[in-house]
Amino acid sequence: MIQFTYMNITEVLGKLHDFISKPILFGVLGVICLCFGVAIFVLLFHWNRYAIDKSAIVTAQGIFFLGGFLILLIAFISVILY
Repeated sequence: MIQFTYMNITEVLGKLHDFISKPILFGVLGVICLCFGVAIFVLLFHWNRYAIDKSAIVTAQGIFFLGGFLILLIAFISVILY
């Protein structure tokens, strides 16, 4: 008979800490930053090439860059504190 045990969140995170090290997390964060950089390049090209309303584009760029920067900053701090 198979017996299942209940694990709380701290036990799961404790076991996860054994598998995932900081260098792996920094590698994942680097890949995410690289993808974000590609998205920035593509969006800037399209915004500059096909923009109809400049004020709307400036607002969209501000929201995108601020939000993206904050998300990457939070991810970086999380990896450092891991």
